[in-house]
Amino acid sequence: MATPQTGRTKTAIRAVPTTGGAKKAGGPPASVGDADYVVPVLQLHLSERKVNLAFWSTLAATAVLGILDLPVAVLVGGAVVVARHHARTAPSIPG
Repeated sequence: MATPQTGRTKTAIRAVPTTGGAKKAGGPPASVGDADYVVPVLQLHLSERKVNLAFWSTLAATAVLGILDLPVAVLVGGAVVVARHHARTAPSIPG
């Protein structure tokens, strides 16, 4: 996406789920079942447990601080639980 002021493109920082591969450049390879997330710009590897902890903690903090109303936080949390359950139980498409 190009910005109107500079004409340069912005790079989004997002976690990319990966399985396997090396944890760090030159490091030992991860086990095949080890799911982790990589922040591309920082080359930071985070385990799925840490990403989940950060998400739920942030959601709870926004509800406690009043940034999100409690019913909205409950709806968001419920939607995430349903979406994750659906993604894990859905049959994979061979490709």
